[in-house]
Amino acid sequence: MRIPAGDVATAMIQNSLHMPKDTSRECLQSTHEMLQLLVNKFGATKEILEDGTKLFELMKRLVEDSTSASAGQAVKVYQTLAYFTGASLSAFDHTLEPLIGLMIEGIKNPIVGRKVAQSFRILLAPSPVLTKENFCSVRLLRNSKCFAVAANPLIALWQAASDKTLKEKYLIAISGILVFMTPTQLDEGIEASRLLPIILEGVTVQDEQFTKTAFMKTLFQLAPRHPKVIEEHLDSVLGRVLDRLRNTYHNPSDSSAECRVLAVEVLILLVKTVKPALLTQRANKINAELDAAKDDAAWEVRKKAGDCAMELFNLNDRMK
Repeated sequence: MRIPAGDVATAMIQNSLHMPKDTSRECLQSTHEMLQLLVNKFGATKEILEDGTKLFELMKRLVEDSTSASAGQAVKVYQTLAYFTGASLSAFDHTLEPLIGLMIEGIKNPIVGRKVAQSFRILLAPSPVLTKENFCSVRLLRNSKCFAVAANPLIALWQAASDKTLKEKYLIAISGILVFMTPTQLDEGIEASRLLPIILEGVTVQDEQFTKTAFMKTLFQLAPRHPKVIEEHLDSVLGRVLDRLRNTYHNPSDSSAECRVLAVEVLILLVKTVKPALLTQRANKINAELDAAKDDAAWEVRKKAGDCAMELFNLNDRMK
């Protein structure tokens, strides 16, 4: 007997939205994962439901109704939407672009928009169920597809937005996609000169450790491949990187230890790839921040700062 995938998926969506308050995170996660299997492996979006509609129409209706629901309930709806969309993305399902559209529109919600932006991290995150071993459809070009249908529209909206809060939310969403991109995929998706301003803004987003770290990782990938672009904006790049690195007792960093480590690694790359003359002009400023970083609470930051200081000390040898 064939599983009625559409109706079972409907039950999973409803279950995820109406679980008791004491439900464990593992239970909710397994419900989302079952929904993903039904969408990706069993073709739930192609079936007609008992009420004569399709699964996408149900999801769209729930999203629309969430505008009059409580903030907590709306967050549940958009979280379920993100898992639904991730499964659709992996299979290149026909519902992908409409689902992405619902997610992007949700960012504008003044109450839950920030949570919606954070949910973009779900789309490309490694999944324990969406695997070839589970006979799921995992398309090789899903990262590039996600950049095309989600990241590019988000970048356009970020560029056009004038409201600071909305721009930040777009950056949060963009970071959730970029963090999973390889350097080659980044180069194929967008010109480095267009990407750099996004990175420089992204590493300053307040109260978003994931976002700052994601954009710092993207800068780490960009720097060695596009040194000329970096050189054109060197002072801005150094300013952002050194600001994320600074972490003293009287002036604690707004970045996690992981982000601070990445910041030093970016500095090391700059020393190795940027024209030495450009860096020697700024060596005093860099060394001052590295000296402070050698007293960082995280040992890996201290170690990396020492390595970077040595690279900078040896910079004169490259000029001979």
